Amino acid sequence: FQNPPPLYVEPQQLSKIQVNRQDRTFRPIGGYVPADLMTRWRGALGPSIAAGDVREGVSDVRLADRIEPTRIRAVTENLFNVLGVAPEIGRGFFASPGGDPQAILSHRLWQDWFQGRPDAIGATIWINNQPHTVVGVMPRRFWFSEMNDPVWTLLEPQRLDAATGLTVVVRRPTGTSHDALAGSWFVNPYALVVS
Repeated sequence: FQNPPPLYVEPQQLSKIQVNRQDRTFRPIGGYVPADLMTRWRGALGPSIAAGDVREGVSDVRLADRIEPTRIRAVTENLFNVLGVAPEIGRGFFASPGGDPQAILSHRLWQDWFQGRPDAIGATIWINNQPHTVVGVMPRRFWFSEMNDPVWTLLEPQRLDAATGLTVVVRRPTGTSHDALAGSWFVNPYALVVS
């Protein structure tokens, strides 16, 4: 995992996983992990592996008094735990199939939208006309995958199209190198690229 934010706990134990089909002679930039493969890995590896949807985009977020075009990134419920970064206030996600949609704000959006008030936790925001409950606010310098200031929502890989590309990060067991991890995770027809 190259150049992680300083907030990550023991970043030397993190690996970013990319895949490339074996029948290709080159590795395209951004060899993201297909959602079906991520779902299989999560079944085998449990809480040490996490992901974020690479289809981050700008959506309209409606607040009580206005609409804000905002970057949205969907992530698995355990991403912040894997990175070792807890929300500054509130909590992280918990998986609740069929439950109310949850949202976590960046520190900047918390300041801009709620003037840093603690009553942001429990507030409702509407993302693409769907209500989401704000459950947490991340620390000031936190970022994942790209340096931006998004709203994070809950990603459920098993509900995605099988080929949807994900950014995948793993916290390796102590003493396990990038190469050892890649060598133990060969999955036909993909070859792994671990950084």
